[in-house]
Amino acid sequence: MTTNTFDKHIPSAEAVIAALNLEPHMEGGFYRRTFQTDHHTKFETAGGRRYLMTSIYYLLTKDSPIGHFHLNQSEIVHY
Repeated sequence: MTTNTFDKHIPSAEAVIAALNLEPHMEGGFYRRTFQTDHHTKFETAGGRRYLMTSIYYLLTKDSPIGHFHLNQSEIVHY
């Protein structure tokens, strides 16, 4: 078996979760909100009041491999 030196520089999921202070997301994976549009009034959706736009860090792992991006009801940017 050969090892790739690049693999030695890839942090574990646990290290990324700790470094970015991520928390479990109810739809799967881990996240942390990095931005929300506070200068606009929230709007009503069937799921409740929402920000016009948010941005989050989002990480799927082997233990939580499924995310449901299609459930978003407002503008969002995932990193």
